[in-house]
Amino acid sequence: MKQAEYRERMEACDKREAALNAKQEKTREQVARFALFMKENDAKRNRATKRAQDERRQRLEKEEEIERLKTELAQTQARCTRLSKHAEDYSIFQLFLERVVEVSDEFTECDDVLRRYATLVATNGDLASAVTANTDEAENLRTSLNDTYKSMHNEILVLSSESAVYREKLDRLRQQGALEERQAMHREAELKDKIRVIGEAKMAISNLYSRCIATKKKSRAEATIKVSPDVVQGLRRIQHRFVEVQGVAQLATAITQAAAEAKLEREKEKPKPAAGGATQAVVQQRSGSKSPTNANKGKAKNQTSNIGNPSAGKSVRSSRASG
Repeated sequence: MKQAEYRERMEACDKREAALNAKQEKTREQVARFALFMKENDAKRNRATKRAQDERRQRLEKEEEIERLKTELAQTQARCTRLSKHAEDYSIFQLFLERVVEVSDEFTECDDVLRRYATLVATNGDLASAVTANTDEAENLRTSLNDTYKSMHNEILVLSSESAVYREKLDRLRQQGALEERQAMHREAELKDKIRVIGEAKMAISNLYSRCIATKKKSRAEATIKVSPDVVQGLRRIQHRFVEVQGVAQLATAITQAAAEAKLEREKEKPKPAAGGATQAVVQQRSGSKSPTNANKGKAKNQTSNIGNPSAGKSVRSSRASG
């Protein structure tokens, strides 16, 4: 009984376990289907959100485009209105062109006139550009010319100042040259005078030297031949000869004075009729006058002994000066 119950219970448990497993499997399937459903819902929601965003962006873009197109439409309408007005205003020109074509043999259509006009406008533009370019180039050249003129003027001023300085220097140099030339001429004249004076002095010295060395036994020509070329030696010889001649002259003067004094003494010694006191005075004067005569004779003797001695001649001159 217990085993049968146990078996029954086990069978019931197995059945319940199988039913539970079936329920769990079913629940798993439902969970998987729900997860798949949720995933699909999320994907759909994301796609819907993205589509909504795209549509919103597109709607904004379309609205902006609509506004832009409205603006362009307004501008186009305004331009059309303006062009229509211009067309109405320019219709007179169309009539003019048609009349020109009618009366002209050169043009057959209005387009020919317009093309000629376009060509002339283009040519005019080219010419205007060329004129502008030439004007600019002329302005640049004028500016360059002014700059060159200014620079040349400044250079001319600088060169003028430099030439003035050089001219002043040239004038000073000319004046200095003229002065130096005059000084050179003056020095040359002085040098010539000095040379002439020196030549005359040399000739005089030569003549004096010739006269000094000339003797009674030799002629003047022989004496001239033996003139020494040394001027100093000749001057010394002339000085020595002058001292000798001066000593002889002094001796002759002393002898002449001594002779005159002796003559005077002899005249005083002649007897004269006089009183006794007068005779005694004459005797005393005679005895007193002998000493000067003897002194003059000694002086003449000394001068004679000093002939030919320059130092002795100097002593004679000094003694004579002191006398």
